[in-house]
Amino acid sequence: MKDNFTIPEETTKKILQKYNLGRFSTLDEIKTGLINPVFVINNQFVLRINTNKDSESKQKFEKEAYLYALLSKSDIPTPKCIAHDSSGEIIKEEYLLISYIEGETLKESFQKANKEARYHLAYQLGEIAKKIHSVDIHEISLRSDLFGSKEDYWNKKLEMEFAKYFDLVKDKRLLVDKIIEDIEKVSKEFASLGDLSRKATFIHGDFYGNNFQVRNGEIVGIFDFEMTKLGDPYFDLQKLPINFQLGDGFDKGAFLDGYGQKVMSTEEKIRLKKYALFQGLWELWATETQQFPFGEKEIEEGKDLIAKALAY
Repeated sequence: MKDNFTIPEETTKKILQKYNLGRFSTLDEIKTGLINPVFVINNQFVLRINTNKDSESKQKFEKEAYLYALLSKSDIPTPKCIAHDSSGEIIKEEYLLISYIEGETLKESFQKANKEARYHLAYQLGEIAKKIHSVDIHEISLRSDLFGSKEDYWNKKLEMEFAKYFDLVKDKRLLVDKIIEDIEKVSKEFASLGDLSRKATFIHGDFYGNNFQVRNGEIVGIFDFEMTKLGDPYFDLQKLPINFQLGDGFDKGAFLDGYGQKVMSTEEKIRLKKYALFQGLWELWATETQQFPFGEKEIEEGKDLIAKALAY
């Protein structure tokens, strides 16, 4: 959960001075996102603060810094990592300083776009998803300390987390019996697919509209790689049944065209359904347990994702 956090102007100036980034002029907070305080400095740099001291949070920052350097060699439009500092020299909190990509979020851009522009955005989104899932995982697999192994997550942790979310939903009777039965059916079908570690690719892990930046109708940036892991690429497509929350004007066919896949096989649909259900159940679980400051809106989003995943 995001902490209330302020950073004084003088501290911001010291950060700029440390990396020879010029004079200070403006500081604005980005209020989207659930976990880390984020600020834009001089409309040029993004400062993300890690206010958590646990090892998992520190690992996520190290992972993201590593990935920005790695992905700078690709044609995936990511920010440049300027600094990853956990020294405590200027502020006691660990921080990540990256370049700012000017534009508006994909969600904002999509809402204002006409039909032709929306098709183009959906197609580009598919192209970027494919580029992410096509990244050579050799270097990434060498950093199992950051990304785990492809066997660990998909064969063990994912099922454990799914069971935790589903058990609470059943105990609290948050869904009707028919929906529960349908989820159990998909889970059995998924289990019958066997070991999916062979499907593992590099995945973003938080593939949704607010993590993309658009300028002049083109997707010019993707960020927030802290949830990245080695896993099934269809995990990134878990919100496809609800159009990545971009609205009814989203063209799934355009997305799949950009992704290079006209149709899905029966197996691929089962995998997509399972991961969409995972996300929907997580939203119900996170709201019920108040792990995040969610409310009725997220309950309805979770239920809608579950219903549309089952119908997909």
